[in-house]
Order: sequence, then C-alpha cells, then structure tokens
Amino acid sequence: MNWFSYALFLLTRQSRFLAGSVLQLMNGQVTPRLLFEIMNNKKLKQALMQKKARVELLDSWILHKLRTGSSRDKDVEHITDVTSSTATGLYDPFTLSWSPLISWLFGINSKILPRVVDNGYKGFGHVHPTAFGPDWANTEIPIAASLSDQTAAIWGSQCFQKNDVKVTMGTGAFLNLVTGDRCQAVISGMYPLVAWQFKKPTRQQGAVYCIEGASHDFGTVVTWAQSCELFDSPANTSDIAQSVPDTNDVFFMPAFSGLGPPVNDYRSASGFIGLTPSTTKAHMVRALLESIVFRLVQLIEAAEKETSQKLHMIRYFCLSILTNFTLHLFSSILGLMAASPAMTSSANSLRISADCGWSGRTMRRAASWEPRSWRASTSESGAM
Repeated sequence: MNWFSYALFLLTRQSRFLAGSVLQLMNGQVTPRLLFEIMNNKKLKQALMQKKARVELLDSWILHKLRTGSSRDKDVEHITDVTSSTATGLYDPFTLSWSPLISWLFGINSKILPRVVDNGYKGFGHVHPTAFGPDWANTEIPIAASLSDQTAAIWGSQCFQKNDVKVTMGTGAFLNLVTGDRCQAVISGMYPLVAWQFKKPTRQQGAVYCIEGASHDFGTVVTWAQSCELFDSPANTSDIAQSVPDTNDVFFMPAFSGLGPPVNDYRSASGFIGLTPSTTKAHMVRALLESIVFRLVQLIEAAEKETSQKLHMIRYFCLSILTNFTLHLFSSILGLMAASPAMTSSANSLRISADCGWSGRTMRRAASWEPRSWRASTSESGAM
C-alpha cells in the first residue's frame, strides 16, 4: 500500500498520496480488525454474501441505540459523524469520503460502511422514548451534535484557532494541532484528521483539520509501575521524583506497544537502562516520569517540524500522573507554557452553545481555564 501510494504521489503530486505512502495500520484502527473478522468469521462472510451485514463504528452504534431504543421495528439512517470515520484508516480526509483506494486494496465494499455526516447533522433526530427506560418515556431529547474522542477533546480544550494545540493524557497521550481549513500531509508518523465539520447554508464543507500524534503506553506504564510497588499512588510520584536531584543515569523506555512518532519503531520494548547497585526507587520513579515528558517533547517537536510553526502554549487534560514535576520539566525543555482547563467535559456544551448562536470568540471568552500554568522561565506555577 505504501509503495503504491508513493508511486501515485510521484505521478500526481497530490499530498494525500504522500500521506498514504507512510500510513501504518495499527490494531486500534477499524481496518485490520474488520479484515480479520471478514477473513475468519464464517457468519459474517455469509452475511456479506447475502448483503445483510454492515459496519458500525462506536458512534454509529450509539446513535443507532439512542434512536431505536428497545424497538426492533424502527428503521433509522445508518450514519457516522466525520470525526469518528476519519480515524478508521478507511476514510480520506483530503476528499472527505471513504477512500476508494483503501477499499480496493483491502477488498472492503464501502456500501457496508455508514454514511458520513457532519458533527451538527440536523438529521440526528431524537432519543427514542424507550432508550433510557420508563422514567423517560414521555421525554423527547434532541441529539444536537456528535463528536468523537480526541476531536471532542479539541473542542473541550477550546482549540478553535489554527496552530492551537492540546495534549490529552489518559491511557495514552494524544497530541492534536489544529491546521485550519487545510488538510496537511504529514510524513513523521503523525496523521491528518478532520477536527470538526459543521455545515452551514453559506459554506457547505465547513471542515477544520488537525494533525494527531499518539503515544499509547502511558496508562500501561503507570499501572505496571504501581503493580511493581514503585509507588502507592500516581499522586505521590512528584514528591518521590523530587526527593532525588536526578535519575542517577537511569533511563526508562516507555514502549510496551512500541514507539510511535517520530520514532515509529513498533518492535521497541520497555525497560530500565543504567541500573546500578546505587539505584533507588526514587531514581526509577524519576526516570519513569522523565520518559513520559521526553515522549511528549518528541510529539511536540514532530508537530512543529511538520507545520513549520513554533508553539508557545499547550493546553492539556491529564490523569494525576502528569504532576507538577513533569509539567515543569515539560515547559522547561520546550520553552513554552502548559495550561489546564477548569472544565473537563465542555466539548458538547460548547457545541450546543454554537448552535444557539454564540460565536467562536464569545465561546473563547466564556470558556474557563485555570489561572495556574507552568512556564519555562519559572519553577512555580503562575497566572496565565
């Protein structure tokens, strides 16, 4: 697939084929899992032959359940929102359609895929009266918007402008940088996505794009380290790390599932390097936290290189493992500010506000961010 895409790029000079030349299929994407089921599930094979099967993405399945409730007779439109489809590996964000090239290469009939709609699609309809049980039987709840995962976090972070960037820390770390109305081809292992799309009568496309880079192991690293009794709680890691002046030349490789961009070596393995008889738990905890910071720095530097932009502030959502210690180190290495939101579940509320007529500028003023931030020039958090 990569060589074929690169050959098409040489012939056409279209950037979408350049992006395809470095595309790597991963277990988390729909494509390899769908292919596995098609090849190994006999019932699915038979249903496909009889044209009785269709693919549901997470959002399309939830939308189907919400709109049909317990009724098996109600037929609803088979749809998915664009921010969900864009991360499947089957969708072409450059053309805003399911990729005929990918469908042809892997033998996947695009007719089994849901129709892609914008995030504010007026045909989402209402929640079925039986969806939430008898207490809600007489309630009609409109479905105003659908945004998926990291793209919803972009809205929740109020990253509305070009070159705004957010980092989400959970089971993994995801960096998204808004590239505006241009879908940018990237070759570092990051990938272009549709950040959101809200169609308007005066502007039918209305798509805003981003690039995304991920490191998938942070949650696993924390769980593993805690199970090894390096610390009792992630909340204590900052104090433990700061109890020693450095790591005593100990380094940790956070690569339980390999290393993502810009390294892109999925055969890499995790482990401590440089252990000596003088190594203590505190040294190991500090090395572990520093490894998380270094992976984030790699993602930021890759994003800056891809966009030729110097970033000045990062907005982040995180678990407690991203402590004061790591945020200070992160800011100091990159020379930027890291700021955290006061609202952690604001994406759809902001979207509904937009439907009510609020402008992006008004939403930016209304959105609340904590006055605490971490700056490169200081060791204490200060006002933004």
